[in-house]
Amino acid sequence: MNVQDGVSLEHLREFWQEATNGGSLDKHDPRTIVAACRRLDPAADRRLREQLLNHLCATAQRILRPQVSARHENRGEDAVLEVVGAMVVSILDPDSADGIGFETSFRGRLKTRLIDRVRKEEARRKVIRHFDTDPDDGTILEPRDWQSFSQEDMAVISSALDSLPPNQRRALLLRRSGFGYTGPDGESISSMLGVTPKTAKDWVERAEKHLLAELGREI
Repeated sequence: MNVQDGVSLEHLREFWQEATNGGSLDKHDPRTIVAACRRLDPAADRRLREQLLNHLCATAQRILRPQVSARHENRGEDAVLEVVGAMVVSILDPDSADGIGFETSFRGRLKTRLIDRVRKEEARRKVIRHFDTDPDDGTILEPRDWQSFSQEDMAVISSALDSLPPNQRRALLLRRSGFGYTGPDGESISSMLGVTPKTAKDWVERAEKHLLAELGREI
């Protein structure tokens, strides 16, 4: 049972508003903040809940980032943001078992969700490695290892992504996220973008050529 359960909603609201305004949220256990978010009124306390959730997101990112390897997609940033986003959804859902779990073990639940996310990423990579084929000749394709680039290179690539045509940028980001050109309905670049596998491959190759040119390298 949460210690806040015996406190009136009015006093709960006053307590956390004071903590938020006073900048003292770091002094409180994240589990109690999760419990407060789940008990406060979604309509009447919308602003206060947003402030508490923003604090929880920042706390979760500080916990997660040291635990994920830079060898993962986007140097682990995608995994962290996905886990944090799922955390927010579960906290806001009054029927979510995960939301209750974050009240019980904030760090433990984050670690479990991060492990699940990394396992899914590794599984996607294995699927690509063994089953993604070239739509032109049917040969097995290996995705480019973007994780081999340095942090400076990745900064250049991140900036250059904005200069790509939207279709090429989306195709490349999906490719980097582990999706193949072909695959089950809804699980391939071609199906998600509504184009043929050959077109999807062409967009990715054009995008890669542009980014590597920005780095002064050949494809």
